[in-house]
Amino acid sequence: MHEGTILLVDDEEMILSITGQMLRHVGYDVLAADSGAAAIKLFREHADDIRLTILDLSMPEMSGEEVFVKLRQIRGDAVIALSTGLADDGEIPQISGIEASGFINKPYEMTTLLNAVTDIIGRSEVS
Repeated sequence: MHEGTILLVDDEEMILSITGQMLRHVGYDVLAADSGAAAIKLFREHADDIRLTILDLSMPEMSGEEVFVKLRQIRGDAVIALSTGLADDGEIPQISGIEASGFINKPYEMTTLLNAVTDIIGRSEVS
């Protein structure tokens, strides 16, 4: 079983629900935000507890890039994995010159998601 808190940020309710269930099933605590503003608020409140943020790049009102920059301003060492269904090459996108901690391409299956989460958290703890 896995431990720690993951902040899941996506404007699609179904993604939040299903992905949250997958992560809880293996032992993570999950905070869910359906907007950039909600994500920033939750991150400020729980910054010391969040091991990983999974951030959708394509959201209305406030883009994933804007949220990414704000989260890194709050905590410079924040571990943030970007997620989108729009990437073709599987490379980790760079945002505002700052490389994300990882990338999870949607749609994903439970095994793919959990392997990516484990890998990203593992790499962040080594560095």
